[in-house]
Amino acid sequence: IKSFISVCAPLSYLHSKNYLHLDIKPGHLMLNVDTCTCFLIDYELVTKKAGIIYGISKDYASPEHEKLLKFLRDPPKGVPQDAIASNIAIDERADIYSLGAVIFEIVTQKKWKEVKSAPRTFNALIPSNLERIIMGTLEDDRENRIATAKELALELENIL
Repeated sequence: IKSFISVCAPLSYLHSKNYLHLDIKPGHLMLNVDTCTCFLIDYELVTKKAGIIYGISKDYASPEHEKLLKFLRDPPKGVPQDAIASNIAIDERADIYSLGAVIFEIVTQKKWKEVKSAPRTFNALIPSNLERIIMGTLEDDRENRIATAKELALELENIL
């Protein structure tokens, strides 16, 4: 849990500057096992909010990511590519979803996109309050999702 909390600070900072990481996946999180600190790396796909996104890890993509990819693969006639992103609401919650998918995989050893079941289905040792938080990051409807990295960190800190 401390590791999950530690990744929220750099993510929150990135979001405060109006940028989205948009490629959170296990390979982009580095863990210092001595301090339980997790570092967010690989900012290659960082995008200004409402900018065009090129390249997304499908296994950890939020529903908003997937909608954008669909539009980019088959763009509506007469709509410029840079206008497509403005029609799809991608904000901090897309990164929260991706981080939630990674946390889900860490605690269950299953990929969220493959099983889409509550974490305790696969690991009964997961505390119910941690399961509630994880599921709160994985809401398909972004309006119901945990909204910010700061909010996620606070939720996680409350279960320590």
